[in-house]
Amino acid sequence: MSLFFEAVADELTKGRVVRVPGFGIFVPAPIPERHRRASRNPTPRCKPYFSPSRGLRAQVALGAGPNPENIRILKRHRNNHANATGTRRVFSAMQALRQQVAAQLGRAGA
Repeated sequence: MSLFFEAVADELTKGRVVRVPGFGIFVPAPIPERHRRASRNPTPRCKPYFSPSRGLRAQVALGAGPNPENIRILKRHRNNHANATGTRRVFSAMQALRQQVAAQLGRAGA
């Protein structure tokens, strides 16, 4: 499962759209200029965006009832992951691991 998410992250990093039939679409969405002006780094950037398919939305709407606990979990997740430095650390760790594996396999720059 983690390989799937790594592949999605790699494609989004390259600026590509990832479509998963019956599940949804992952898109690197540009951050609007008005939001970039307020930040310390006003250069054009993107953020990952997910849009679920109609089938997935219908399945969740019909299957799962409303649960206030889920809202609390989502808020806690957003608060814990608002800082982008942790994300950079994870991707740099993945890159270092890939380089180590490539070096062990004798491939340079893979």
